[in-house]
Amino acid sequence: MTSWNSCDANTGWAYSEGGTVGIDSTTKYQGTGSIKLKKTATVLAYSGTSKTDMTSISISTTVGCITVKLYIVDQATKDKLGSEFLYIGSSADNSNSGYWVWSPASIPVATWTTLVFPWANRTGNFGTPNAAALIFFSLYVGVTTAATTYTEGSILMDDIQYGTPTTLKIGGTSLYQIAKAGGKVNTSLGKVGSVTVF
Repeated sequence: MTSWNSCDANTGWAYSEGGTVGIDSTTKYQGTGSIKLKKTATVLAYSGTSKTDMTSISISTTVGCITVKLYIVDQATKDKLGSEFLYIGSSADNSNSGYWVWSPASIPVATWTTLVFPWANRTGNFGTPNAAALIFFSLYVGVTTAATTYTEGSILMDDIQYGTPTTLKIGGTSLYQIAKAGGKVNTSLGKVGSVTVF
């Protein structure tokens, strides 16, 4: 796997509800910081954190993955969450993006979890994403109601990577071998250790 963004700085990052994206220099998976997620507005039942000018990358459409480290501070925050969305695209917005709809139910609190998003497993597409020229990353965190909020930094994101995860294993078999054999990772295998596959 190769680093796509270290999440050490807020350059180019934006909140969908506005304001300067915060960096947590204390609770981090690697490097010097992690990105603070937030939902303080009460108009919509979700809030996004996006970067439209990621370094252009290419991933395999059959065995390529995006991985993200996520940290949920406590159970009270997790209890507020609903369906979550990840958009990875080749335009400077989500107009040509692959997307995943996923649940945080299996994610533990107060620890870093590696979220694995195989390109072949995506829920669907907006437009026609080009997996050979990906520049857009957007994580939208959904909550139970529009009025539900959580403070900035209650959820943290770090260490975004891409590539073929030969060292991440489910049931003793690498995700690469699982994906190569069937073209699609079996998500019913769910969570093993600190790795969750969507």
